[in-house]
Amino acid sequence: MATLNDLAKSKLDRALKKGGVIATARADLVAIKGADFQFDTESGKFKNAAGLTPKRFVKSLRETRPEIFDPLAVANTKKSTNPFSRAGWNVSKQGALLRAVGKDKTAAIAASVNSHIGATKPST
Repeated sequence: MATLNDLAKSKLDRALKKGGVIATARADLVAIKGADFQFDTESGKFKNAAGLTPKRFVKSLRETRPEIFDPLAVANTKKSTNPFSRAGWNVSKQGALLRAVGKDKTAAIAASVNSHIGATKPST
């Protein structure tokens, strides 16, 4: 049977994964910070001492520890589609990706869907 501590760690791990934290950092954070989350009976949610739910904790990490996030997830946190692909075409997110990971990695991501930096429309 799972304990509340196990459930808190599971919730934290899911929030970290969904938020785009890289796997190695995710495992460390769950091991170190997982015990900090306690079940709040008033709200019915797990919260840490600062009152943050696992999801809000991940959002706070984006500002303080951006290096632990997957660069593509940083540019596109809602879903993991390529901003250069037909389905995920988004010029704003292309720019965010370029700023987050640099020109070489962005060019490789664009090339993976037969596109390029500066393209005006998705490739067919």
